[in-house]
Amino acid sequence: MARAGPLSLVQNLTDPFLVVNGDLLTDLDFRLMIGKHHSSGALATIGVFAREERIDLGVVETDGQNRVTGYIEKPTYQYHASMGAYVFGRAVLPLVPTNTRFDLPDLVRA
Repeated sequence: MARAGPLSLVQNLTDPFLVVNGDLLTDLDFRLMIGKHHSSGALATIGVFAREERIDLGVVETDGQNRVTGYIEKPTYQYHASMGAYVFGRAVLPLVPTNTRFDLPDLVRA
């Protein structure tokens, strides 16, 4: 899990600034990503890639009492997965607590 807590220790970050997981290997165009972030007016931008997972079995959906509410035969789920590349505006920095564990997903949710 990538940590966001150390951002509270960094001085003089540009606005916006880029955060990348240490194990990321990519050919992502960071200038394009930062440009899209800037033009969107967002406080946070997450680099994502589209994923599609096919389940080779029937999926049974249930409610809180384990009653069957649906049955999907061999569904395909589509979602966006985080690449571990983020662009943040400096306005997010006050959301990062000091002296406590705080991960990048925590910052995004905040």
